[in-house]
Order: sequence, then C-alpha cells, then structure tokens
Amino acid sequence: MEDNDLAFGIKEAEHYDKWFETPEGQYTDRVEKELLVRLMKPQAKETLLEVGCGTGNYLLFFNELGYQVTGLDPSPHMMKYVEGKVPESIKVFQGVSESLPFPDNSYDVVALITSFEFVKEAEKGVEEALRVARKQVVFGILNKVSCKNIVRRIQAKKKKGVFLKIKFYSVCEMKRLIRAAADNLGIKGIKIDWGTVLTLPHCWKKPIRCLEGMLPSINNPFGTFLGISIELPEKKGE
Repeated sequence: MEDNDLAFGIKEAEHYDKWFETPEGQYTDRVEKELLVRLMKPQAKETLLEVGCGTGNYLLFFNELGYQVTGLDPSPHMMKYVEGKVPESIKVFQGVSESLPFPDNSYDVVALITSFEFVKEAEKGVEEALRVARKQVVFGILNKVSCKNIVRRIQAKKKKGVFLKIKFYSVCEMKRLIRAAADNLGIKGIKIDWGTVLTLPHCWKKPIRCLEGMLPSINNPFGTFLGISIELPEKKGE
C-alpha cells in the first residue's frame, strides 16, 4: 500500500493529537467516548482488537476500561507513532480491515472508530470484523446525515482536504451493510444498537452545551458521531 493511500501520515497524526487539547477536541472526545461506553457495556479482561487504531487515542481509552487491547493499522509509520505512546502490553500489528490477519473468533470485541470511513471494500470490512469477533463489533462513524458532516463534504470539494478521502455512512446504510455481511457469514440472531452525539453546531461551547445535553443520544439519527454496537449470538462459530 502506498503512503498516498493511507488516511494519516505523521504530520496529520500530530495535528490530530493537538486538536484533542483544544476545548472543542476535549468536549468532542468526552461525549463520543461516553456514547461508546453506553453501547459497549465494557467487561474487564475481555480482549479487544481496534482496527485502524490511528494515533492510539482509543487504544489508551479501551485499555483504561479494562480491556486487553490489541491494535491494527495499515501504516508502518503510524505503528511506530502509536508504539511510542501506548504501554508495552498493547501490541500493534500492520494490516488492513478487508483482510484481518487473525483467525475466526480471535477477540471478544472488534472496534473500528472513525476508521471504517477509509475502508475501500465496505462489506468485506464488516465481514472481517464479524468473523474475528466472538461477542461484539463496535463502530464509531462520521454520520452522513448530520449537518456538520454535510458541510464537511461540501467544503472538502473546495479545500481538497482529508474528508475527500472518506465515505460517510448513515444509520440505515450501516444496518444494511451489517446484515448483508452477517448473512454472507451465516451468522443469525445479531442485535444492533446505535446512537449519535454532537447534534447541534458548536455544541462544545458552554451556552449550547446544555441544549445538547437535553437531546437524546440513543436512536437519534442526526448527531455528527454515530456509534453502533453489534452483539453476536453466543454460539457464533460453533
């Protein structure tokens, strides 16, 4: 894979990490993680694979939740960047979403957080996540129908920015992909839960934050960040 095909280089990663130090970045990070915790219902000592681990922000978060964490990213440069940030107990492998280098049912949880947007073969990426997971697959997605992401798509065409490289998804589109992938693998009885956060523009600012907090997150289709949890049947793979 050429570097030009990768979502982030080191410069982009450093810029992304610095953004998390801003008031907007801190608020966004907090509410997105709160949504994922509600959907995931973490169990200590479960194993978790993060596909497309990027800068390692979520590797550290999942580790703090008590998961035994492994990361995977397509970029060797990002692997080195992440390995300098995370504890030695967290191993990071190189690989792509469409062909995960792990056997069936290798991890209790497989998570793709703002990385699925860069997957070129979407249904194959979902299939691989379902194949490798034993109990649960979790997505964190930039929601196609949110106001902010509609603006991002329009602006990206003018600025030639990173948002030109990605594909946004709605709840309905993700549900169709998930069910099609599960059918292809012969997995029956999956349960899909979802929610969104960051519905209002500039919701990180204090005057708007209270209004944002009054909006529902579960089953709200309009937030900027879409979280999806897929619970797999207990006898999956047997």
